[in-house]
Amino acid sequence: MANISDKSGKGFLVPLLITVIGGIIVGSFVWWLNSEKYDLRYTLSEKIPLRFGASPEEAVQQIEVKNLSKRPVEKIQVKLPPRLTTFDVLKFSQGDNCEHFKNEDVEEFDYPTLPPQGSFSIVFKTPGAGIARNEVHVSHSKGEATYALEAGHSAVAAIALGYFCGFAVFFFFSLLAMKSTAIDSLNFTAEYQSERILKKTAPFYINNEKWAQIRGKAVSMLGKRLQEYSDTDRKDLGCYKWLIRTKPRYLSDEEWSEVCRFSIERFRSAIGKRVADPWVSENDILKYLRVEKPTYYPPDKWEELRSDLKKNFFSKRAASRYDENLCCKLQDTKPDEIGQVEWDEIQIKLAERLAAKLYDQSLLKDSPLAYLKEQNLGVLPTEIADKMLKNAYRVEINCIQNLSLVENAKVFLKKKTCLDVRQRLQKL
Repeated sequence: MANISDKSGKGFLVPLLITVIGGIIVGSFVWWLNSEKYDLRYTLSEKIPLRFGASPEEAVQQIEVKNLSKRPVEKIQVKLPPRLTTFDVLKFSQGDNCEHFKNEDVEEFDYPTLPPQGSFSIVFKTPGAGIARNEVHVSHSKGEATYALEAGHSAVAAIALGYFCGFAVFFFFSLLAMKSTAIDSLNFTAEYQSERILKKTAPFYINNEKWAQIRGKAVSMLGKRLQEYSDTDRKDLGCYKWLIRTKPRYLSDEEWSEVCRFSIERFRSAIGKRVADPWVSENDILKYLRVEKPTYYPPDKWEELRSDLKKNFFSKRAASRYDENLCCKLQDTKPDEIGQVEWDEIQIKLAERLAAKLYDQSLLKDSPLAYLKEQNLGVLPTEIADKMLKNAYRVEINCIQNLSLVENAKVFLKKKTCLDVRQRLQKL
């Protein structure tokens, strides 16, 4: 769960940082537009004739200069043709000192400073046709002033453009952040909900190469997370279920091949781990042998698996710690999953082990032959039982002392010996 939290935290932190940085950039851009830009505007009125039809004609005009920016504008210069006959400056503040200069080329008014939203006007009288707008030049310490009625140069438009550009930058970074978050989410789902990813189609915001990588990860994690163990039935194994189903339409042939390969490995591993348990019985192994071959399990690998299971079955059956059950094992019926030749071979080995065990125990008795005849020798093959009895008979014969002496004969007759031997000795 720690890994999941780390990945989720990283997936959240990166988009957050990108969004914050984008917001800072947008805010800085808008602040720069509103605080660093100087916006000084001016207007020139139409001429108002004073003498209609008189000669010479005179006209009155007005220039208004206004500061629309948020910073004071300094050293404002208004330059006009030197045709003014009289003028009057309407100051923003009575304390402002507006200087006037005139030569044969230009008539200049220098205004010291205008605060934000501050303005001043120059009302002047000229002879003849007055002054045209292209004859007026207004500037300040940071640049040129703009004619207020000129289309496309308003401060509002500039600020609007700035906001639009800022929003575009912010939107771009937001899209990148959302894309990164979405891809992280897909990777997370591929790791922990693999089949859900495999059922999806490629999102529009991800290229084919990246989507192929995510699907490849989903296939790999699906194989790694397939269920390996079931306490109830081998058919409950997730890997077994994948091997008996038909190929899903949402998987390509290559992906299906990978899923089958992982499932085969998991199924083999599951059985191997279960069989390796020392407490697993022969019947447990027979349950594995009864499992039907999955459709997509290669026949050669399936036979190899069954061969290994049979070896484990015989190993369990022949284990020495189960010698107390040898008589019961020799009476068992051959399971259908085991071949007759193999069954006969293991049963002969068990019979030989039982015969050796009984024979060793008989040697500790007064009469080995009598002890053996008390045992259930019917579970042994006739050839093995007869050979064991003959050996016990020879042991008893070799142990007989000189019976020509009356005392030895009396002691022998008191022993629990083979009836055939006693009858023979009584006839002597």
